[in-house]
Amino acid sequence: AEASYEVLSRAIQLDSSSFAIISNLAMVSASMARFQEAKELYERALEARVEDVTLSNFANLFRDQGDYESALQTYRRYLQLPPMETAGAFLIYLAVLDEQDVVRLEPMVARLGETLQWAAYGALDSMGLRKKVAELRQRFPVSVNGVSAL
Repeated sequence: AEASYEVLSRAIQLDSSSFAIISNLAMVSASMARFQEAKELYERALEARVEDVTLSNFANLFRDQGDYESALQTYRRYLQLPPMETAGAFLIYLAVLDEQDVVRLEPMVARLGETLQWAAYGALDSMGLRKKVAELRQRFPVSVNGVSAL
C-alpha cells in the first residue's frame, strides 16, 4: 500500500484534477488508516464526479470508523444513482449494519426492499434477518480494510 500511496501522491502532483487519481489515492489512504486524508480526497473526488464505486468506498470509510449515520447518508446517496444490479444494491445497504443495528433498522430495510421491489427481499423475514446478513457478509464481503470489494 505504501508504494501505491507514493506513486499516486506523485501522480496527483502532475494532474491534480484527475478523478481516477484522486479516488484511488483516497482508497489507498483509507487502507493505510489515513482516514482524514481519505475523507478529504473522497469529498474532492465527488466534487469532480459522482460515481458509484467512490460513494460506496466513502460510505465504507464512515462505516469502518463507526460513523454509522454518515455511512447511512452516503449509502442513501449511492442508492439515488441510476439503477444497478439488485443484489449489489442490497449488499451495499446491508454492509453498514452491525448485528445490533439490524433489529433497530429492520423497518428501514423493509421499506427499502418494498421500494426497490427486490425479489430476494422476500427471503429475509424478520426472524432470519441476522442469519442472512451474516451469510451475505461471508459470501460477498463489501469492505476489506476500508477498501470496497465491489
